[in-house]
Amino acid sequence: MGEGADATGAGRPRPLLLDPLAWHVTLFFGIQSMLFYAILAWLPSLYRDHGLSPATAGFLLSLAGLVQIPVTLLLPGIASRAADQVRHTVVATLLIGAGLAGILVAPLAAPYLWAVLVGVGTGAAFALALAMFVLRADQVADTARLSAMAQTVGYLISACGPLLVGLIHGLTGSWNPPLIVLLVLVVPLLWSGIRAGRAGVIGTRRVPAPADDHS
Repeated sequence: MGEGADATGAGRPRPLLLDPLAWHVTLFFGIQSMLFYAILAWLPSLYRDHGLSPATAGFLLSLAGLVQIPVTLLLPGIASRAADQVRHTVVATLLIGAGLAGILVAPLAAPYLWAVLVGVGTGAAFALALAMFVLRADQVADTARLSAMAQTVGYLISACGPLLVGLIHGLTGSWNPPLIVLLVLVVPLLWSGIRAGRAGVIGTRRVPAPADDHS
């Protein structure tokens, strides 16, 4: 009699590397982190090059970080009560895109507004990405697996952000090309956010455990 499969027939969890939903969550986490760290590293330098004082440039970065606090505290509870989180990810992504577009097109026209938009957008995206670890899994073990995958791969992606911006700026001598690249990244962020935000959970398909027959 086979004793390798469990009594429920559930078997082993499906590998997350084969789960599209897990990859959508991972990409959303990684790209939003990439944008956040790129902005964190280079926003003051960008505004210094546009003529603002070091104090003002530093304050803009602080403002972007300050407005994240209430968003990251309140949004997960709000989003978790919704049927899905598609609208939340769309709004967060569009705020990031609007802030980056403002910095690109008219950096000195409304720098405080751009900082607030970017701050609220990145704060919301980060809060939603963390909430997805719980919302897209119905078992504690699956939450842990999803968190481990998304953060491992995601932070590897995010590490490329500051390096990419610095490299492009160094090669071109302008802030416009790296800002355009960051704006382009908003597209896959939106795509992965919509798919990760849809109702559903990972691990619903199981791989049968191999039988272990005993004579």
